[in-house]
Amino acid sequence: MIYLVNPSEKHLFDNAGDRLPYGLLCLSSFLKSKGFKTKVWDLNHQNINDMLYQANSKQDKTKYFCIGIATPVYDEALKIAKKIRTNYEEVVIIAGGNHVTDFPDQTETHLIFDHVIVGDGENALLRIVQGEKCDKILYSPPVKNLDFLPMPDYKGVDMKKYSLQIDGKPGSLLITSRGCKHNCCYCGSAVSLNKAKMKLYRERSPESVVEEMEVLYYKYGRKGFYFADDVFTANKKRVMKLCELINKEFGCDITWRATTRADLLDEELIVTMKKAGCNIISLGLESGNDDVLKKINKGMTVQQNKKVVETCHKHGVKVKGFFIIGLPGDDEQTVRQTINFAKSLQLEYVDFYPLTPYPNTQIWNNPEKYGIEIIKPDSNNWSNYLQVGKGGEVFINIKHPNFSAERIVELVMIARKECSVGGSTYK
Repeated sequence: MIYLVNPSEKHLFDNAGDRLPYGLLCLSSFLKSKGFKTKVWDLNHQNINDMLYQANSKQDKTKYFCIGIATPVYDEALKIAKKIRTNYEEVVIIAGGNHVTDFPDQTETHLIFDHVIVGDGENALLRIVQGEKCDKILYSPPVKNLDFLPMPDYKGVDMKKYSLQIDGKPGSLLITSRGCKHNCCYCGSAVSLNKAKMKLYRERSPESVVEEMEVLYYKYGRKGFYFADDVFTANKKRVMKLCELINKEFGCDITWRATTRADLLDEELIVTMKKAGCNIISLGLESGNDDVLKKINKGMTVQQNKKVVETCHKHGVKVKGFFIIGLPGDDEQTVRQTINFAKSLQLEYVDFYPLTPYPNTQIWNNPEKYGIEIIKPDSNNWSNYLQVGKGGEVFINIKHPNFSAERIVELVMIARKECSVGGSTYK
């Protein structure tokens, strides 16, 4: 038996556990397709003591524990791994996920885990559980054809426990591509890092996406969908075909949201997406100053962003805008421009975050180039490395040449207050 473990985020987020541990469900179905038995343990909804008790049952006799690790839950993942090791000395404990892909050489990781998977988890995890002699760090090349992978293991969790709502309808998260073709300096999927991180851009066919939507719709009653790709509209032709298939299968009975970039949208695509049920588009707008956008390698202008938001509104599509305070090149004037820009767009949803320099982003790897000093965690506590915590709490992990930490927090709060709308993530 192989256990796939999702650490609890309840200490971090107000909405912890509302969405599926999608990556672990993908791993579970892949391993099952190869003849292995798996169980997914989402500790947002399940108890670690129950997991440890069940692991030693006659039915399970678990040999492998694979823990998915996002940066803010790294310390939580270490606690889980240590507890597993205390109870079961002979099991193999494996680390996967974005944090160890981005930062595989962390000392504590190597002390606790038997293997660290960098990149797509499927093939590397298969090698381990097949009993191959593997290195401590496994660099796992990207799965090039995502359609060859089976559908996520929705039977492996209690779907009733996941309460995500998309525009008022019971929803589910889907990922229809992996990686990104762009180069934002604060993003771990930036194309300049793809070779080292093995996060090349790949996409699923429209047919495979609709097949998964059909299962969620007909079997689990999900009528809202959140396409959580880094850049959902990277391939216009693919999205146009997907919309055609969605219309044919579901008519007007679903709603969905997608995340993308303004320069990957045009009026034809927006109209087509709207007709297929897209009611919300999330855009990383980041700043209201062109020089700042240039410094962060965004590859867009304020005017481009403005035009696309206006086009979305023209056709009845709501927009969620993401903005970052404390970017390279930011000062009091540019932040004021960002706030005024956000207000002018009349967004239905808005989030303001302080800059968070995640491991292996360009800012993390070369902070001097961007004029930013990074405050790295003491020991292994990464729980402050998140965009927004419970109740909208803000954490500052940088020293900025133009702002104190207190001033960045103050500016985030000012921005939130001035731009407040009903769809803010924070309270």
